[in-house]
Amino acid sequence: MLELFSADTSIVVGLSLTEHDEHVLQSAVSLAHRTGSQLILTHATHPYQNYSLAREGFALPYEEFEKDAYDQDIEDAQNRLEIIRDSLPSSLVTEIRVLRDYPEDALEEVAQSCKATLIICGWPEANPSKVLSGMSTALSLMAHSRFPVMVIPGGTTIDFQHHPLTILVADDLKVDGRQALRGALGFCRSIDLDHIVHAYVNPMSYREINTMVEKIQVAMLEGRIPSDPAFNSQLYIEQTKGELKQVLKQRIECMDPGFIHEYKYRPSVRFGPIDEELHRLTKETKCQVLIFGKHHMVHRGRFQLGKIPYEAMVQSPMATIVVPDPLPTREAGAE
Repeated sequence: MLELFSADTSIVVGLSLTEHDEHVLQSAVSLAHRTGSQLILTHATHPYQNYSLAREGFALPYEEFEKDAYDQDIEDAQNRLEIIRDSLPSSLVTEIRVLRDYPEDALEEVAQSCKATLIICGWPEANPSKVLSGMSTALSLMAHSRFPVMVIPGGTTIDFQHHPLTILVADDLKVDGRQALRGALGFCRSIDLDHIVHAYVNPMSYREINTMVEKIQVAMLEGRIPSDPAFNSQLYIEQTKGELKQVLKQRIECMDPGFIHEYKYRPSVRFGPIDEELHRLTKETKCQVLIFGKHHMVHRGRFQLGKIPYEAMVQSPMATIVVPDPLPTREAGAE
């Protein structure tokens, strides 16, 4: 689970050392205060990239010369992180790390070394595109990281200390959804929770449902199945939603039997395109945190994410947590 209960747990915070860091840092400090976790402020400087043109093509970079030329950026980043650390409340346990690597690899390395519970990074505020793709650090971590990743859009600061939060967790009723649900339950027990919305979206459209119901009604009239005069599309939808809500509750109770009795819990079942319906839910519930697993990704292991509500991910005032797939050893142990 994504449990953040004490100073024994660590949160890795990726900082670019620009003006865009403020909302990320404030959110991370608030979460660390609420949960008693340790913060590890991390910055990655540019890796060596200069290559020399040899007779038969590009040769390896002149690393020894580059080290002399670029060691200054390591020292500068170290000094700036120390200033940030010293400006934080003394009650926080904070470390700083500076690595020469690509940001996503640096954050993953630090998280691995300290067995972190969570990686927090930012997302640029100005992003008119609804298609999230490319070499973004946030997207790369979402696609590849073995740790839960919280992405905070520009201009968003999440207050984990003083205001109860509404959490929306997306479940696909499969293994990946179960992993996201485990993470959501652990996270909810770590913060001050107002209520949690547990969502499942059936990909069938209402048009497809109407077509299916009409075929069933014809079969009833022809006597091929028992007749039910009350059967129609609305009845089918209500019955299906009721059954699926019970399934959602059972999944929660199997993991944490007391959860739905201790917190405000609401199962939600929708029909239609997954991305559109989840996006509508984020607006309707006004949630502060959206949690899902890798089941909302297409082309696993690549940078492009396909089925998630793009606008909901990258606009204020909501953060997104992507929970990674379970480790093979854990899966084997669970079986």
